[in-house]
This record gives sequence, structure tokens and C-alpha cells, in this order.
Amino acid sequence: MTTLETKIFDFIEDSYDAKFLGKVKVDITGEDKVITTTTTTDVVTSTNQGIKYGRLYNWYAITDPREIAPIGWHVPTTEEWGTLINYIGATPESLGKLKETGTTYWSDPNINATNETGFSALPGGYLTISNYNNPNYPDSANFYNLGESGFWWSSSKYDKLNAWYISIHNIINSNNIPRNNSDIQTGLSVRLIKNTSINEGDIIIDGDTYNTVTIGDQIWLKQNLATLHYRNGDLIGTNTMNRTESVSTYVNDESNVYKIITTTTPVTTTTTTIIPVLKEYCLLITLSNYMIPLPICIQCLSDNDFFTYICKELNTRNFPVVKYFKLIKNDTNDDKDII
Repeated sequence: MTTLETKIFDFIEDSYDAKFLGKVKVDITGEDKVITTTTTTDVVTSTNQGIKYGRLYNWYAITDPREIAPIGWHVPTTEEWGTLINYIGATPESLGKLKETGTTYWSDPNINATNETGFSALPGGYLTISNYNNPNYPDSANFYNLGESGFWWSSSKYDKLNAWYISIHNIINSNNIPRNNSDIQTGLSVRLIKNTSINEGDIIIDGDTYNTVTIGDQIWLKQNLATLHYRNGDLIGTNTMNRTESVSTYVNDESNVYKIITTTTPVTTTTTTIIPVLKEYCLLITLSNYMIPLPICIQCLSDNDFFTYICKELNTRNFPVVKYFKLIKNDTNDDKDII
């Protein structure tokens, strides 16, 4: 055991036939228990590497008067899409000039993909809405074709409930007609085109960085739109079941919107816990001119517990009842009443 401190206590007991003066010397010993625990925890860090497939918007959202595009940009008309398609050759095979290469974000086989234009088309799929207005057939919203097909709105309407869009697929067949039309409640991707032919480089929309590319006389964004706000800062609605403006995320998974790189790093933490041991009080009592050792060594949580024990022991051993103690401090001349 380690000696923690030594205390000297005066005690005085007045009785009807004598006054007892004495001292109690207390050597307090003990050792703290130290527990060291080492734990290893995996820390997962997610880093946003930019836009992947972006979000899906219905036609109400892209034509809302609050403007989904920043100043200087707009959602292309079907004629502007036509200019792009004619520039690359206007055949199903030529669409590969717009597709990002490889099968990281396109499903295999991603036929004819060369991306020689730098357009970097990615297949964000689509959201279809079924409104039956029949209690026997509940309304539903379903996502399709992520990784297989990309569908991009034009701002041009086909008829009252349909508008034109452009599509590109991972395979080529006679049915891969680039231009078609769909219900304006459908959720499709959006690419923006610049109002002028002056390319001023990257732009930031709603906190995301978009690259730009010049193709012929047109300047396009290289990423699908991912904004959740209109130009004036208003949030775009998210109720896809109503015929009002809405934006959605493919199967409500943000990892489909952005290229999220996740890394796992093991981190080791060492924790030291100190548990104070119970103090051991060893007594040597001097009464008047006699030094009387008490052969006791006790463990107490506190000094007060110790004092209580002294009183009990002195009574048991026919000493006068100790009612009052003064603690004589080693570093000052001040006395402090204990009990």
C-alpha cells in the first residue's frame, strides 16, 4: 500500500470526574485501481465527388415561372435538342457520342459510347405516376431504368398533358428514337443549355458545381440537374402524386443523385479509468501521557465514516466517548472542526 497522507487529530472529552486529552495519529494508505481499455471503431467517411444521375423533375417544375435554371441558362426546347442530335449525326448509333463511356454508371453493354462530344450523358431513369381515381386501384409512383436509359425534358409541350423529351439508352435498336413525348407528370432528368454561345466555364447551382461543354454553337451543362430550389430560393415541391411542380430522387436514395465515395478507417481509442480504492486508516491513540495503539486497520469511504468508527471503537475498548475532533492541518495553523 502507498501512504497517501498522515493526519493528527486532537480529541477532548469532558466528563464529571476528569478531562481527557489525547491525540489520534492516522496513517491513511491506499492505491487507486487503474483500468486501461483499448477499443477499435470503424469511422465511416462519405465524400461527395459531384453529381451522378441528378434528380427527376416533372414538367410542371421545369416550366414554373419561378425558373429552375439560373440566370443565363434555360431548359432546352425540342428544337434545341434537335440541333444537338443533328450535329452528332441524327442516328441511333450516333447517340453514343453523347454517352459517358464505360459501365461504372451505365449498365453493360453501353453500346457505341464514345463521349467524343463531352456531353457525358448518364442514365437517370424515370418516374412514372399512375392516377386511377379509383379506390380499387390505388395511385402509385414507380421508378424505372436507372443505369439503362436517360430521359431529358424539353420545355416544349406536345399537347395538353404531354411534352417532348429526348432519350438515350445503353443498347441500340430500331426503337431507339431519340425524341418522344410523355405525360407531364412523369419525372425525368434535366440538362440546361446556355442562352448564349459564350462559354464562361463552370457554374454553381444550389451549392453544386456544374461543368460546361461547347458542342457546335451550343453550350450545355455536363451534369444532370440536382437542384432542390428555384432561382428565387423557393423549394421545389415534392408531392409527385398531384399535378403540380415536383422533384424526386430515384427510389429516394441520395446516392443516386451524387457520386458518394465511402471510406472506412479503423480508429483505436485508449481509455484509462481510475477507480479510487477504499482508504485504510491505521490508528495510534495517545491518551494523556500514554500511547495506546489500537490494533485495527479499517477501510472507509470517507473521513466522516472513519470518525464514526473511532467513536465506536473507543467505547468498545472502555475509552471515553469521543464527541469532538479538531483536525490539525499540516500546512497551516488553522484548525477545522470535523464533527
